[in-house]
Amino acid sequence: MKLNTTYIIIAILGAGLIVGGSIFGSNYLDYKTKQDLIKIDKEKEERELVTRQKCQTEATKSAIDLLKDKAELSRKIGSPNLDWEELVKKGDMYLNTDYDSYLGDCLKKYGLY
Repeated sequence: MKLNTTYIIIAILGAGLIVGGSIFGSNYLDYKTKQDLIKIDKEKEERELVTRQKCQTEATKSAIDLLKDKAELSRKIGSPNLDWEELVKKGDMYLNTDYDSYLGDCLKKYGLY
């Protein structure tokens, strides 16, 4: 009788360890998965931020160049736009509509718009 009781106790303890270990293990895996997903989301946000900054820089340069081209073209056709000429003289000015258009195109190219 004593031998059977010992086996029963060992079996119960073993089953408890197995169940407890599997619960702990699954919780750890859930935690690890959540941490991995958080890391992936953070990396994605950082890539998007860098891409947005790149697009802003590109859009600014393109809009400035376009304004210079518009001012030059208006001079060549004989009806210079004095507003554009003033903006070009300031050096780093552009039309918001041109900037917005270039920015939108760049963001679309990267799937961020």
